[in-house]
Amino acid sequence: MLKQALTITTVLVTATGLSARISAAQDATALEAITVLGTGLPTSVFESPSSVTVIDDGQLRRIAPEKIGSYLESVPGVIIGEQGIQRIQIRGEAERRVLIKVDGQALTDHTTYGQPVLVDPLNIERIEVIRGASSVVSGSRAIGGVVNIVTKRGAPDTAAEVTFGAGYFGGSDGYRASGSVGGTIGAFDYRITAGTADFGDRETPDRTLVPSESASDSLAVHLGYQIDPNQYVMFKAQRYDQSADVFTDDPDFTITLPNRDLTKYSAFYEGTDLAPWMPKLNADVYYQTVDRVFENDVNTGVPPFVPNAPTNIQGLSDDEGRTWGLNVTAELSIFDIGRSFVGFEYEDDRLDTARSSIVTANPPPGPPGPPVVSVDSREEDASIKTTSLYALQEFDLSDTVTGFLGGRYYAVDAELIRSTRSAPRSNDDDRFLGSAGLVWTPNPETALRLNISQGYSYPSLGQLFLETSAGGQTVIGNPDLEPETATTLELGARYDGAGATIDATFFYTDSSDYIELTGAGGGTLSYTNIAAAEAFGLEVLAETRIGASNWSPYASLTYVRREFDFGNGFKTKDSGTPELFGRVGVKYDFDWFGMTGVLDAHVRGETSATLRDETGAVVRSGDGFGLLEVDAFVNISENASLTVALNNLLNTTYDPIDQIEGQKRSVDVFLTWTF
Repeated sequence: MLKQALTITTVLVTATGLSARISAAQDATALEAITVLGTGLPTSVFESPSSVTVIDDGQLRRIAPEKIGSYLESVPGVIIGEQGIQRIQIRGEAERRVLIKVDGQALTDHTTYGQPVLVDPLNIERIEVIRGASSVVSGSRAIGGVVNIVTKRGAPDTAAEVTFGAGYFGGSDGYRASGSVGGTIGAFDYRITAGTADFGDRETPDRTLVPSESASDSLAVHLGYQIDPNQYVMFKAQRYDQSADVFTDDPDFTITLPNRDLTKYSAFYEGTDLAPWMPKLNADVYYQTVDRVFENDVNTGVPPFVPNAPTNIQGLSDDEGRTWGLNVTAELSIFDIGRSFVGFEYEDDRLDTARSSIVTANPPPGPPGPPVVSVDSREEDASIKTTSLYALQEFDLSDTVTGFLGGRYYAVDAELIRSTRSAPRSNDDDRFLGSAGLVWTPNPETALRLNISQGYSYPSLGQLFLETSAGGQTVIGNPDLEPETATTLELGARYDGAGATIDATFFYTDSSDYIELTGAGGGTLSYTNIAAAEAFGLEVLAETRIGASNWSPYASLTYVRREFDFGNGFKTKDSGTPELFGRVGVKYDFDWFGMTGVLDAHVRGETSATLRDETGAVVRSGDGFGLLEVDAFVNISENASLTVALNNLLNTTYDPIDQIEGQKRSVDVFLTWTF
């Protein structure tokens, strides 16, 4: 594995040296895409002060969507963590510090693992990713960044359009199939999408990981109505059921996630040009529930009750999260200096949880006797209510210089309403966050930018109040926790012209009051605010066309160094983040026998990584790796397309940090047909 890590490092560093003349982005990073992520104002990626990536529908169709992470593998700074369910890391920040949104509305999670993306990949219109602290415009939990999933609306210009997508994924002997029908009838538009997926145990070059299965079923409905040319309303309903087995590599320790289910209802209003001083007015309201069941089973030979006797510990957590929220935003034109953006957001997030632990200690060798059984159960009900006001002003400083200045005020109240184990408790916070950006476009092909933005992550209800038992350990919430905060500084350059583009960013993030688990003795852990964390790095996306040929070399690279300061005198750069990761490749556009498409041959990989705790002990580590892969996208006809992915062609064994072991040499095939 060390040889492979050195190989991929050499390739990536070499490509970085070429980044001055090649640039940004595979198709998934088109600089002309328009987004409101980062500023709240419709702004092209090229002119945005923030680090933004937009993946549109056309680019999504070129990727075989085993899971949502398949769409994000080429985005710089992004690593997909996978322990049963995929979650997203950005710039080394843990998954729980990345804000996940669906149609601009936040998904919430109160575990230590972070929020998974609970959306059918075939119901996605586009994905927007912002990297770095972004809580002024985006909201709480956006310390590492934001991933916003925009779901599809009705098909235009037709009363009924049917789309079907299905595929096979060889690394898990799994499949995914989805179908949708959508259209527009007069002032109404609609779409209904249903899908199912089932993935077997992961097959690696050396073995099959048993158990590591996962499955999902989904149903989504969209109804829209165009009131008049300037006003539009829509209603969306979504159901997404997911289950998974977590591979632990220990037959005496099992983790099962039989339910990770989302039900979501939302209504939207969009107004344009309602008054000379109000170009846009948007409002939305939503209600969602997340049902989560977590089961674990541990067998050990050193029980706490009967010496030298086998013990079984069974843990069960059955949670229901209920969230409703309201967002109102407006783009205003009241100052001659530039556009204005204001917003109001309210979120009421509540969690009901029932947790139990059953410890069965069998008698030691000798005279037979009954097992010693200990049952521990508890129920808790807690809530977080967040109110915030925010605004951002654009400044047209000259024909070539644009400035941005934003701020957000937070007021948060958390409460343990009911508990069978402890008295009611509370926690609250209020504070102001700011952001500032500057973009200079000396010519139409070049943009230089400076951006400073703050991030904010209020503790989850689990971190504040709840007590959890798993794997023979007990985790206790801490009601005195402070929110995590971060400030990100970015210097960036973009170029788009002469057949080449570039999007390069240097970033530095200074974080305070990180919440981590620390030992309290006797197998008990508790959450505490450690002193600080710092990260800096470089992201480069690059692509260029070689002359008049059909060949386009590209690179998507991230270098990052992170350091934890635990506040006890111990600092470590072993923060669990690979220093270098990404992909380097070449694409070839073809037109064969009336079929057009793209071939993409690339090397994908990362360096090794280690995570240490506050004592310096290694918690976990991961191998570096480099994989040779080839993807092909083919437009079979005007209405049908085929994607084929040849994964891990050299059948490399790899075991990256925060992921299960990588899949063996395999083939993914996915067909999309619209009629």
